[in-house]
Amino acid sequence: MKIICLALVCLLFRSAALADMTVVQSLKSDLMPGAKQDSTMTMAVKGQKARIDLPGSEMSSIIDAKSGKMYTLMHKEKQVMVISLEDLKKSAALATGTRDKSKTEINKTGRTETIQGYKCSEYDFVGGGDNPPRIHCWITEEVDDSEMEFVRSFGGQMGGLLGFNEAQKPKGMVIRSESKMNINGREVSSASEVKSISRSPLSDALFAIPQDYKVLELPVFNPQAGAPPAQ
Repeated sequence: MKIICLALVCLLFRSAALADMTVVQSLKSDLMPGAKQDSTMTMAVKGQKARIDLPGSEMSSIIDAKSGKMYTLMHKEKQVMVISLEDLKKSAALATGTRDKSKTEINKTGRTETIQGYKCSEYDFVGGGDNPPRIHCWITEEVDDSEMEFVRSFGGQMGGLLGFNEAQKPKGMVIRSESKMNINGREVSSASEVKSISRSPLSDALFAIPQDYKVLELPVFNPQAGAPPAQ
């Protein structure tokens, strides 16, 4: 689940364009000690739905803006956890409330680099708090991301979970990123790079929940009470 949350925060910087789009990128992270460090992350967007596949974790995540829910598919167990986007936003807001209130700093270094054929500008993002998260990334304006505001908006709200407060992503799409974040008292390093971008039509079935998966509805978020186990 942690690796899915980390991937969701990437949506703050990686929103996609047009109705159908698939972005494949390499991902390296030491979030899960002892686990495979290198993997591939695929993000597919169709209308008001987005899907993230992380083969190395045997998990997928589907965000449905219309229904207001996120589905975390655990393929090995053939189970799916369902949580409302509103509850995720409340969790992010609660996490932000315990951190430093300073806004995320965004600095354009002035350096440029061509990556995967795209001219990119270099940026540094620094979050709030005593151990602020940092993201060093390269953004291109040659890929338009204006039509999928719901993905960027959701990723921005989730940013509070890791210390990115009120971050406003510069125009364009991140092609490469390197980050350091403090998660549960441990510094986690991650890196990613876009390998391919496709605008081929996507099937609705890609965003459907498998019928043979057991559905686990998570309880309604209540910060005043301990969270009971999923039913």
